[in-house]
Amino acid sequence: SMEQHRAAIRSSMFIKAKHLPSGAFDKLKARLVAGGDQQDKSLYPNLSASTAATSSVFILAAIAAQEHRIVAVVDITGAYLNADMSPITVHMRVDPFMTTLLTKLKPSYAPCVRRDGGCIVKLEKALYGCVESAALWADHIKATLIADQFVQNFVEPCCYNRQFGKVQLTVIIQVDDLLVSCVDQSAIDGFLSMLRRKYKDLGVS
Repeated sequence: SMEQHRAAIRSSMFIKAKHLPSGAFDKLKARLVAGGDQQDKSLYPNLSASTAATSSVFILAAIAAQEHRIVAVVDITGAYLNADMSPITVHMRVDPFMTTLLTKLKPSYAPCVRRDGGCIVKLEKALYGCVESAALWADHIKATLIADQFVQNFVEPCCYNRQFGKVQLTVIIQVDDLLVSCVDQSAIDGFLSMLRRKYKDLGVS
């Protein structure tokens, strides 16, 4: 409808070159980002999403060194897309180039192509750039960790701990990266297995 078209926010595609530790080119990484600056922030009751304090990361590094913990960094690919959008409907304009790619991947979208070659989509998952996406993802990963018997630290809300007998596994959340530490590799492996079942695509270093 014309009303949806007027209210639709823009989208942009960002492409970044990724390199191997040696400096050699590895691949191009593309990310579709919504123009959340066009959203009405007054419609959303909660837009805050905590991020771990730098001091918390340093404290975990000191504890890991003192206790000879194994440390892993986990990147959850497309993390925000795991969270459902809030009940507030958000429509987004997709440019003609991206619409062409979309209809190649999903021919069923062909009837939705507008005269200008673009299309308008309704967002069902939290997309990078939307004003509420960070908060929605923060709630989602918190629920995942709590369901896996982690306890949120009362001082640092981005830090979670779980006991495996006398062994503690600690996770610090930095947006879509998780810093994981434990003396027991099998505890880390079990945690990573849970994440893979939940989120499929992980990068671990």
